Amino acid sequence: MKRIVFSVNTYLIALLIFVLILGFRTIWRPIHENELGYMLAETLMNYKFGFNRRAFLGNFFLPFHDPSTLLMLITVAYVICFVAPLLIARRFAGNNQTLLVAAYLIIFSPFGFSMFVKDPLAIRKELFFYPLFYLLVALQPRILWRNIVFIIVGCFIHESFFFLFLPFFLGFHWINETASRKQLLLYAATGFLVTFALTRLPGNSSVVTEQFIRHYVALGFERGQFEGFEYFQKLPFWQNIQNAQEHLTGFSPVVYLVLYSGQMVLIWLGLTRFGSVNRHKRLLFSQIGIAFMAIALFFLAMDYGRWLSMAFLTSVLLTASQVKIRVSFRPKPLSLLVALIILLGILVVRVPHFSQTGFTVNEWVMTHKLFVAGGLFLGGWLLALVRERSLTGD
Repeated sequence: MKRIVFSVNTYLIALLIFVLILGFRTIWRPIHENELGYMLAETLMNYKFGFNRRAFLGNFFLPFHDPSTLLMLITVAYVICFVAPLLIARRFAGNNQTLLVAAYLIIFSPFGFSMFVKDPLAIRKELFFYPLFYLLVALQPRILWRNIVFIIVGCFIHESFFFLFLPFFLGFHWINETASRKQLLLYAATGFLVTFALTRLPGNSSVVTEQFIRHYVALGFERGQFEGFEYFQKLPFWQNIQNAQEHLTGFSPVVYLVLYSGQMVLIWLGLTRFGSVNRHKRLLFSQIGIAFMAIALFFLAMDYGRWLSMAFLTSVLLTASQVKIRVSFRPKPLSLLVALIILLGILVVRVPHFSQTGFTVNEWVMTHKLFVAGGLFLGGWLLALVRERSLTGD
Protein backbone atom coordinates (compact mmCIF):
# COMPACT_ATOMS: atom_id res chain seq x y z
CA MET A 1 0.00 0.00 0.00
CA LYS A 2 1.38 3.38 -1.01
CA ARG A 3 2.26 5.65 1.90
CA ILE A 4 0.61 9.06 2.00
CA VAL A 5 3.21 11.80 1.58
CA PHE A 6 2.35 14.98 3.44
CA SER A 7 3.14 18.34 1.88
CA VAL A 8 4.97 21.13 3.66
CA ASN A 9 3.08 23.68 1.58
CA THR A 10 -0.25 22.11 2.53
CA TYR A 11 0.72 22.24 6.18
CA LEU A 12 1.77 25.90 5.89
CA ILE A 13 -1.53 26.72 4.17
CA ALA A 14 -3.38 25.03 7.05
CA LEU A 15 -1.42 27.16 9.53
CA LEU A 16 -2.22 30.31 7.58
CA ILE A 17 -5.93 29.47 7.46
CA PHE A 18 -5.86 28.78 11.21
CA VAL A 19 -4.21 32.15 11.87
CA LEU A 20 -6.67 33.96 9.61
CA ILE A 21 -9.72 32.41 11.29
CA LEU A 22 -8.44 32.86 14.83
CA GLY A 23 -7.04 36.32 14.05
CA PHE A 24 -10.37 37.66 12.83
CA ARG A 25 -12.14 35.99 15.75
CA THR A 26 -9.64 37.47 18.22
CA ILE A 27 -9.99 41.06 16.99
CA TRP A 28 -13.46 41.35 15.48
CA ARG A 29 -15.61 40.76 18.56
CA PRO A 30 -13.55 42.73 21.13
CA ILE A 31 -13.06 45.73 18.85
CA HIS A 32 -16.82 45.91 18.20
CA GLU A 33 -17.61 45.59 21.91
CA ASN A 34 -15.31 48.48 22.88
CA GLU A 35 -12.78 46.18 24.60
CA LEU A 36 -9.74 47.28 22.58
CA GLY A 37 -9.96 51.01 23.12
CA TYR A 38 -6.25 51.68 23.56
CA MET A 39 -5.34 49.66 20.46
CA LEU A 40 -8.07 51.37 18.45
CA ALA A 41 -7.06 54.88 19.52
CA GLU A 42 -3.34 54.23 19.08
CA THR A 43 -3.94 52.85 15.58
CA LEU A 44 -6.17 55.74 14.45
CA MET A 45 -3.94 58.47 15.92
CA ASN A 46 -2.72 60.75 13.10
CA TYR A 47 -1.22 64.15 12.22
CA LYS A 48 -4.52 65.85 11.37
CA PHE A 49 -4.42 68.19 14.38
CA GLY A 50 -0.68 68.30 14.94
CA PHE A 51 2.27 66.06 15.59
CA ASN A 52 1.82 62.97 17.76
CA ARG A 53 4.41 60.30 18.39
CA ARG A 54 3.32 56.92 17.01
CA ALA A 55 0.80 58.67 14.73
CA PHE A 56 2.35 57.76 11.37
CA LEU A 57 0.13 54.77 10.56
CA GLY A 58 -3.09 56.54 11.46
CA ASN A 59 -2.75 58.82 8.46
CA PHE A 60 -3.49 55.89 6.15
CA PHE A 61 -6.92 55.56 7.79
CA LEU A 62 -7.80 59.26 7.46
CA PRO A 63 -9.65 58.93 4.10
CA PHE A 64 -12.20 56.59 5.71
CA HIS A 65 -15.01 58.06 7.81
CA ASP A 66 -17.42 55.19 8.38
CA PRO A 67 -16.80 53.46 11.75
CA SER A 68 -17.68 49.99 10.39
CA THR A 69 -15.25 50.41 7.51
CA LEU A 70 -12.52 51.61 9.84
CA LEU A 71 -13.00 48.67 12.21
CA MET A 72 -12.86 46.22 9.30
CA LEU A 73 -9.70 47.82 7.90
CA ILE A 74 -8.01 47.76 11.29
CA THR A 75 -8.94 44.10 11.76
CA VAL A 76 -7.58 43.16 8.32
CA ALA A 77 -4.39 45.16 8.92
CA TYR A 78 -3.61 43.37 12.19
CA VAL A 79 -4.44 39.94 10.75
CA ILE A 80 -1.86 40.68 8.04
CA CYS A 81 0.57 41.43 10.88
CA PHE A 82 -0.19 37.99 12.37
CA VAL A 83 0.49 36.27 9.04
CA ALA A 84 3.69 38.20 8.21
CA PRO A 85 6.05 36.26 10.58
CA LEU A 86 5.00 33.00 8.89
CA LEU A 87 5.77 34.48 5.49
CA ILE A 88 9.16 35.70 6.74
CA ALA A 89 9.93 32.23 8.13
CA ARG A 90 8.96 30.71 4.78
CA ARG A 91 11.35 33.06 3.00
CA PHE A 92 14.18 32.41 5.47
CA ALA A 93 13.87 28.65 5.93
CA GLY A 94 12.66 27.51 2.52
CA ASN A 95 10.63 24.35 2.15
CA ASN A 96 12.10 22.07 4.82
CA GLN A 97 11.70 20.78 8.36
CA THR A 98 13.09 23.99 9.83
CA LEU A 99 10.12 25.88 8.41
CA LEU A 100 7.70 23.39 9.98
CA VAL A 101 9.12 23.77 13.48
CA ALA A 102 9.62 27.56 13.23
CA ALA A 103 6.06 28.09 11.97
CA TYR A 104 4.61 26.00 14.80
CA LEU A 105 6.62 27.93 17.41
CA ILE A 106 5.54 31.27 15.91
CA ILE A 107 1.89 30.36 16.36
CA PHE A 108 1.68 28.15 19.45
CA SER A 109 4.50 29.31 21.71
CA PRO A 110 3.18 31.23 24.75
CA PHE A 111 5.22 34.18 23.45
CA GLY A 112 3.98 33.80 19.88
CA PHE A 113 0.61 34.31 18.21
CA SER A 114 -1.02 32.63 21.21
CA MET A 115 -0.35 35.69 23.40
CA PHE A 116 -2.65 37.80 21.22
CA VAL A 117 -5.33 35.10 21.08
CA LYS A 118 -5.43 34.77 24.86
CA ASP A 119 -4.79 38.45 25.57
CA PRO A 120 -6.17 40.64 22.74
CA LEU A 121 -5.14 43.76 24.67
CA ALA A 122 -1.57 42.91 23.60
CA ILE A 123 -2.38 43.77 19.98
CA ARG A 124 -0.48 46.99 19.31
CA LYS A 125 1.26 48.84 16.51
CA GLU A 126 4.70 47.26 16.89
CA LEU A 127 3.23 44.25 15.05
CA PHE A 128 3.43 46.31 11.85
CA PHE A 129 7.21 45.90 11.96
CA TYR A 130 6.75 42.37 10.57
CA PRO A 131 4.94 43.12 7.27
CA LEU A 132 7.20 46.14 6.79
CA PHE A 133 10.29 43.95 7.18
CA TYR A 134 8.84 41.34 4.84
CA LEU A 135 8.47 44.00 2.15
CA LEU A 136 12.08 45.08 2.72
CA VAL A 137 13.39 41.53 2.35
CA ALA A 138 11.17 40.82 -0.65
CA LEU A 139 12.39 43.93 -2.48
CA GLN A 140 16.13 43.97 -1.76
CA PRO A 141 17.62 44.14 1.76
CA ARG A 142 21.09 45.16 0.56
CA ILE A 143 20.12 48.61 -0.75
CA LEU A 144 21.26 51.25 1.74
CA TRP A 145 18.54 53.86 1.33
CA ARG A 146 15.75 51.28 1.68
CA ASN A 147 17.18 50.15 5.00
CA ILE A 148 17.42 53.75 6.21
CA VAL A 149 13.80 54.40 5.22
CA PHE A 150 12.74 51.18 6.92
CA ILE A 151 14.37 52.24 10.20
CA ILE A 152 12.90 55.76 10.12
CA VAL A 153 9.39 54.52 9.30
CA GLY A 154 9.67 51.85 12.01
CA CYS A 155 10.59 54.47 14.62
CA PHE A 156 7.69 56.68 13.56
CA ILE A 157 5.28 53.74 13.81
CA HIS A 158 6.36 53.11 17.40
CA GLU A 159 9.52 54.31 19.15
CA SER A 160 9.92 50.86 20.70
CA PHE A 161 11.37 49.90 17.30
CA PHE A 162 14.80 50.84 18.65
CA PHE A 163 14.54 48.28 21.46
CA LEU A 164 12.39 45.56 19.90
CA PHE A 165 13.14 45.33 16.19
CA LEU A 166 16.37 47.15 15.42
CA PRO A 167 18.46 44.47 17.24
CA PHE A 168 16.85 41.79 15.05
CA PHE A 169 17.35 43.93 11.95
CA LEU A 170 21.06 44.43 12.73
CA GLY A 171 21.47 40.75 13.62
CA PHE A 172 19.86 39.72 10.33
CA HIS A 173 22.31 41.83 8.31
CA TRP A 174 25.31 40.80 10.45
CA ILE A 175 24.62 37.08 10.28
CA ASN A 176 23.79 37.04 6.57
CA GLU A 177 26.58 39.50 5.71
CA THR A 178 24.22 41.73 3.74
CA ALA A 179 25.69 44.93 5.21
CA SER A 180 29.22 46.12 5.92
CA ARG A 181 30.40 47.09 9.39
CA LYS A 182 30.10 50.78 8.50
CA GLN A 183 26.55 50.26 7.27
CA LEU A 184 25.60 48.43 10.47
CA LEU A 185 26.93 51.36 12.51
CA LEU A 186 25.00 53.77 10.29
CA TYR A 187 21.78 51.78 10.78
CA ALA A 188 22.26 51.67 14.56
CA ALA A 189 23.05 55.40 14.69
CA THR A 190 19.98 56.20 12.57
CA GLY A 191 17.71 54.24 14.89
CA PHE A 192 19.20 55.87 17.98
CA LEU A 193 19.04 59.44 16.67
CA VAL A 194 15.48 59.16 15.35
CA THR A 195 14.27 57.54 18.58
CA PHE A 196 16.06 60.13 20.72
CA ALA A 197 14.57 62.97 18.66
CA LEU A 198 11.06 61.54 18.96
CA THR A 199 11.31 61.24 22.73
CA ARG A 200 12.50 64.85 22.99
CA LEU A 201 9.73 66.33 20.83
CA PRO A 202 6.70 67.73 22.71
CA GLY A 203 4.24 65.44 20.97
CA ASN A 204 1.09 63.89 22.46
CA SER A 205 -0.18 67.15 23.99
CA SER A 206 -3.52 67.06 25.79
CA VAL A 207 -4.93 69.64 23.34
CA VAL A 208 -4.10 67.58 20.25
CA THR A 209 -5.30 64.41 21.98
CA GLU A 210 -8.64 66.04 22.79
CA GLN A 211 -9.10 67.24 19.21
CA PHE A 212 -8.31 63.79 17.94
CA ILE A 213 -10.86 62.16 20.27
CA ARG A 214 -13.58 64.66 19.35
CA HIS A 215 -12.96 64.01 15.66
CA TYR A 216 -13.64 60.27 15.99
CA VAL A 217 -16.54 60.76 18.40
CA ALA A 218 -18.11 62.95 15.70
CA LEU A 219 -17.71 60.07 13.23
CA GLY A 220 -19.76 57.79 15.48
CA PHE A 221 -17.27 56.26 17.93
CA GLU A 222 -17.90 56.39 21.67
CA ARG A 223 -15.68 58.53 23.83
CA GLY A 224 -15.29 55.63 26.25
CA GLN A 225 -13.27 53.80 23.59
CA PHE A 226 -10.52 56.40 23.97
CA GLU A 227 -10.48 56.98 27.74
CA GLY A 228 -7.48 54.74 28.45
CA PHE A 229 -5.56 56.33 25.62
CA GLU A 230 -6.43 59.83 26.84
CA TYR A 231 -5.24 59.00 30.35
CA PHE A 232 -1.89 57.56 29.30
CA GLN A 233 -1.16 60.34 26.81
CA LYS A 234 -1.42 62.87 29.62
CA LEU A 235 0.98 61.01 31.90
CA PRO A 236 4.42 62.68 31.99
CA PHE A 237 7.28 60.57 30.65
CA TRP A 238 8.93 60.24 34.06
CA GLN A 239 5.67 58.88 35.53
CA ASN A 240 5.64 56.04 32.99
CA ILE A 241 9.21 55.15 33.97
CA GLN A 242 8.34 55.26 37.68
CA ASN A 243 5.34 52.98 37.15
CA ALA A 244 7.48 50.52 35.18
CA GLN A 245 10.15 50.37 37.87
CA GLU A 246 7.56 49.83 40.61
CA HIS A 247 6.26 46.77 38.73
CA LEU A 248 9.79 45.38 38.55
CA THR A 249 9.65 44.82 42.29
CA GLY A 250 6.98 42.12 41.92
CA PHE A 251 7.36 38.40 41.20
CA SER A 252 5.76 38.49 37.75
CA PRO A 253 8.86 39.78 35.89
CA VAL A 254 10.71 36.73 37.20
CA VAL A 255 8.04 34.46 35.74
CA TYR A 256 8.33 36.20 32.37
CA LEU A 257 12.09 35.75 32.31
CA VAL A 258 12.00 32.12 33.47
CA LEU A 259 9.46 31.17 30.79
CA TYR A 260 11.37 33.05 28.10
CA SER A 261 14.77 31.67 29.08
CA GLY A 262 13.35 28.15 29.39
CA GLN A 263 11.95 28.22 25.88
CA MET A 264 15.16 29.57 24.36
CA VAL A 265 17.24 26.94 26.18
CA LEU A 266 14.92 24.18 24.92
CA ILE A 267 15.25 25.52 21.38
CA TRP A 268 19.04 25.44 21.56
CA LEU A 269 19.02 21.94 23.06
CA GLY A 270 16.79 20.84 20.21
CA LEU A 271 19.15 22.41 17.68
CA THR A 272 22.17 20.59 19.08
CA ARG A 273 20.23 17.30 18.97
CA PHE A 274 18.38 17.53 15.67
CA GLY A 275 19.91 20.33 13.63
CA SER A 276 22.99 22.03 12.30
CA VAL A 277 23.53 25.76 12.79
CA ASN A 278 25.31 28.08 10.39
CA ARG A 279 27.27 30.90 12.03
CA HIS A 280 26.16 29.69 15.45
CA LYS A 281 28.24 32.25 17.38
CA ARG A 282 26.74 35.17 15.49
CA LEU A 283 23.27 33.71 15.93
CA LEU A 284 23.75 33.27 19.67
CA PHE A 285 25.18 36.78 20.15
CA SER A 286 22.31 38.24 18.12
CA GLN A 287 19.73 36.44 20.23
CA ILE A 288 21.41 37.64 23.42
CA GLY A 289 21.37 41.19 22.07
CA ILE A 290 17.68 40.93 21.18
CA ALA A 291 16.82 39.66 24.68
CA PHE A 292 19.00 42.31 26.36
CA MET A 293 17.28 45.19 24.56
CA ALA A 294 13.81 43.79 25.30
CA ILE A 295 14.68 43.46 28.99
CA ALA A 296 16.14 46.98 29.00
CA LEU A 297 12.71 48.19 27.94
CA PHE A 298 11.36 46.73 31.21
CA PHE A 299 12.79 49.81 32.96
CA LEU A 300 10.91 52.22 30.68
CA ALA A 301 7.54 50.54 30.13
CA MET A 302 5.76 47.68 31.88
CA ASP A 303 4.16 45.66 29.07
CA TYR A 304 6.72 42.91 29.59
CA GLY A 305 4.78 40.30 27.64
CA ARG A 306 4.78 42.45 24.50
CA TRP A 307 8.51 43.09 24.73
CA LEU A 308 9.44 39.44 25.21
CA SER A 309 6.99 38.30 22.54
CA MET A 310 8.77 40.48 20.01
CA ALA A 311 12.15 39.21 21.22
CA PHE A 312 11.03 35.59 20.99
CA LEU A 313 9.49 35.85 17.53
CA THR A 314 12.44 37.72 16.04
CA SER A 315 14.85 35.21 17.63
CA VAL A 316 12.90 32.32 16.09
CA LEU A 317 12.99 34.05 12.70
CA LEU A 318 16.76 34.54 12.94
CA THR A 319 17.14 30.90 13.94
CA ALA A 320 15.04 29.78 10.97
CA SER A 321 17.43 31.62 8.64
CA GLN A 322 20.49 29.77 9.97
CA VAL A 323 19.35 26.29 11.02
CA LYS A 324 18.85 23.11 9.08
CA ILE A 325 16.85 20.52 11.01
CA ARG A 326 17.19 16.87 10.14
CA VAL A 327 15.00 14.56 12.19
CA SER A 328 15.13 10.80 11.82
CA PHE A 329 13.26 8.91 14.50
CA ARG A 330 10.52 6.44 15.35
CA PRO A 331 8.88 7.82 18.51
CA LYS A 332 7.99 5.36 21.23
CA PRO A 333 4.56 5.47 22.93
CA LEU A 334 6.05 6.80 26.18
CA SER A 335 7.85 9.59 24.30
CA LEU A 336 4.63 10.54 22.55
CA LEU A 337 2.80 10.67 25.88
CA VAL A 338 5.43 12.95 27.42
CA ALA A 339 5.37 15.17 24.32
CA LEU A 340 1.57 15.38 24.52
CA ILE A 341 1.67 16.44 28.18
CA ILE A 342 4.30 19.12 27.44
CA LEU A 343 2.31 20.34 24.43
CA LEU A 344 -0.89 20.61 26.47
CA GLY A 345 0.99 22.59 29.09
CA ILE A 346 2.32 25.02 26.47
CA LEU A 347 -1.12 25.47 24.89
CA VAL A 348 -2.79 26.48 28.17
CA VAL A 349 0.00 28.76 29.44
CA ARG A 350 -0.98 32.37 28.96
CA VAL A 351 1.64 35.11 28.88
CA PRO A 352 -0.18 38.36 29.72
CA HIS A 353 1.07 41.45 27.94
CA PHE A 354 0.87 43.29 31.26
CA SER A 355 0.90 41.81 34.75
CA GLN A 356 0.05 43.28 38.12
CA THR A 357 2.72 43.53 40.80
CA GLY A 358 1.35 40.50 42.65
CA PHE A 359 1.43 37.05 41.07
CA THR A 360 -1.83 35.18 40.48
CA VAL A 361 -2.01 31.79 38.75
CA ASN A 362 -5.24 32.62 36.88
CA GLU A 363 -3.42 35.41 35.09
CA TRP A 364 -0.97 32.90 33.59
CA VAL A 365 -3.29 30.05 32.63
CA MET A 366 -6.13 30.18 30.11
CA THR A 367 -7.93 27.39 28.27
CA HIS A 368 -8.93 28.57 24.81
CA LYS A 369 -10.76 25.60 23.29
CA LEU A 370 -10.28 26.42 19.61
CA PHE A 371 -6.63 27.28 20.16
CA VAL A 372 -5.91 24.08 22.13
CA ALA A 373 -7.76 21.92 19.58
CA GLY A 374 -5.90 23.53 16.69
CA GLY A 375 -2.58 23.19 18.49
CA LEU A 376 -3.07 19.47 19.15
CA PHE A 377 -4.27 18.74 15.61
CA LEU A 378 -1.51 20.72 13.91
CA GLY A 379 1.06 19.35 16.36
CA GLY A 380 0.09 15.80 15.41
CA TRP A 381 0.25 16.73 11.75
CA LEU A 382 3.70 18.27 12.30
CA LEU A 383 4.95 15.06 13.96
CA ALA A 384 3.60 12.92 11.12
CA LEU A 385 5.06 15.24 8.50
CA VAL A 386 8.53 15.37 10.08
CA ARG A 387 8.56 11.57 10.51
CA GLU A 388 7.37 11.04 6.94
CA ARG A 389 10.08 13.26 5.51
CA SER A 390 12.73 11.54 7.62
CA LEU A 391 11.59 8.14 6.34
CA THR A 392 11.54 9.27 2.72
CA GLY A 393 14.91 10.98 3.09
CA ASP A 394 13.64 14.46 2.18
